[in-house]
Amino acid sequence: MNEKMPSLGKEEMKIVGKYEDVTGPNYTDDQTLYDALKVEIIPAYNQYIEDLESVKVETDELRKIHEDYIEAANIQESAFSQSLQPSKIKIAV
Repeated sequence: MNEKMPSLGKEEMKIVGKYEDVTGPNYTDDQTLYDALKVEIIPAYNQYIEDLESVKVETDELRKIHEDYIEAANIQESAFSQSLQPSKIKIAV
């Protein structure tokens, strides 16, 4: 766990950075945001969650913390996915 978690933390920061690259002051248009979420951010975050779930935790105390971390990651992924709903982003068809 001590070996894998730091690299997973860096991976999450990288993915969130990609999101920040297309939102807030970096927002350019809905299509760019949609494409980034659909093609890059959500697939990478889903892989991140799989990797996070594969980490073996040895103590009950750490397992509870790890489960909370996985739950938070799933909530984040859900927020990314909900952003793809047509009412959230207007895409030219």
